[in-house]
Amino acid sequence: MLSAGERHWQSQWHTTRILCRDKTLAALLNSFLLPSHFPFAGEVGLKVVLAMTFRLPLIGVLLCGVLAAGCQRTARDLKLSQPTAREACTTFLTAWKEGKKADELKPKIYGRDQSWDDGQKLIDFELLAEEKTDGVTLFVPARLTLQDAKGKESKSTVTYAVATDPVITVIRD
Repeated sequence: MLSAGERHWQSQWHTTRILCRDKTLAALLNSFLLPSHFPFAGEVGLKVVLAMTFRLPLIGVLLCGVLAAGCQRTARDLKLSQPTAREACTTFLTAWKEGKKADELKPKIYGRDQSWDDGQKLIDFELLAEEKTDGVTLFVPARLTLQDAKGKESKSTVTYAVATDPVITVIRD
């Protein structure tokens, strides 16, 4: 049996229950979608009570817009600029050689190399001419001279996968 106050809230706010198996997701939904003063806010077992306020429809519309925008592009729509990709790979490796962090290149270039992340120093590099492409990604082979924390140098030939659309990314393959 509901108290008079609970009946008031229930009549003022139309509520619905959404099944939620993940408690982290339940907390996230709870914090973003419910007004802090809503008395039924919280977890009830695996269910979360959501208030149907102006915030829920707005978030729903924004979420649908983002999802719909993402669904309209396919890999065939992505364009590869080979000169830009090669230049991005050079910029990425030059930054490493100069002792910078990969995050310093953002937002222009997003990149990752596990050896860089592990703290190895890039002493020298050479981009090789045997590039390949699948139409979306340029695969750039490079000869690297690395130095570990003990000062020992090693040479290796690796390949970087470089994409230029929708953002420039350089990832060691």
